[in-house]
Amino acid sequence: MHQLLDKLSLKPFYQCGLAISITFIIAVIVKLLINLNTFEDPGVIYWEFAFSILLCYMLLNSIFSLLSEERVIYFRDSIFAFMLTALICGVIAYFFSGLSFDEAGSFRWLYILFTFVYLVFLTIVNLMRKVMDYAQRQDGRLRGEE
Repeated sequence: MHQLLDKLSLKPFYQCGLAISITFIIAVIVKLLINLNTFEDPGVIYWEFAFSILLCYMLLNSIFSLLSEERVIYFRDSIFAFMLTALICGVIAYFFSGLSFDEAGSFRWLYILFTFVYLVFLTIVNLMRKVMDYAQRQDGRLRGEE
């Protein structure tokens, strides 16, 4: 179990797969509940779940980037995995709802907004890490470790 968590926390494409899997499982559960007449199908509920999972991916991926050893590779893989997650979660939402993101409301703007916010998150986290690394080097120099 510990090794699985290490892989999920350090590999953006594993995080992507997990996000897509969760989106699909939630969509299936919602579809079953709708078929059992538990509640009405508002159509956009699939899009809302897809965006919720995408937001969770954005936050966790940005936080996990602090743990990565190779920042440039992680940054590149994170961006590609984000695009893949957004695309596949959108396809899942479209498949289950039958609504494009234009028909479901203002989801086109949410995709654009989420993309910029994600890039800002990654940039802030990477800048924080650079500042931490610099501060640790300076602290080591002051203590005479280098």
